[in-house]
Amino acid sequence: DMDGVTDCDGDCDDSRADTYPGAPEVECDGIDQDCDGFDAGDGCALNYAGDWVLDTDVSYSCTNFEMSFSSFVLNQSGSAVQIDTDNCGSCDGPGPLTGAFTSSSQLSATGSQGIAGSCEAVFSMLVTFLSEDSASGSLSVNFQGGDCSGFGCQGQLISFAGSKDE
Repeated sequence: DMDGVTDCDGDCDDSRADTYPGAPEVECDGIDQDCDGFDAGDGCALNYAGDWVLDTDVSYSCTNFEMSFSSFVLNQSGSAVQIDTDNCGSCDGPGPLTGAFTSSSQLSATGSQGIAGSCEAVFSMLVTFLSEDSASGSLSVNFQGGDCSGFGCQGQLISFAGSKDE
């Protein structure tokens, strides 16, 4: 593309001469000129904040631990996010998860919840936004500390898809 930067050097779109690490950004044009994963920073990020309804319940249970949720609320401030999975009357989600956007359409958030003794459930959610109102992702649940084996809890990876509740 004649910009002098190759894919190996971090060029995120070698078909465009105006796209390379350190290139000046054109604000809100939908193109990541400087290869930082965002279009001109927080001011142009799509706003995915709001209520999201999942196609199926995300659930898992073992002794002393039960989790089930069918929706979540996404609060977004620039690239920082908080996900609330306890937002519906019958939901018992992992509580608030905090994290950040890792690219303009993907976020990663984590949280934890004590079970009993020093056993702890650790959550990691990855969400990919397919559009402003469609997403897919996964929630991993792992157990650590204390004697978690006595509860019969095993690590889980649960996939989900959903849409923004307008």
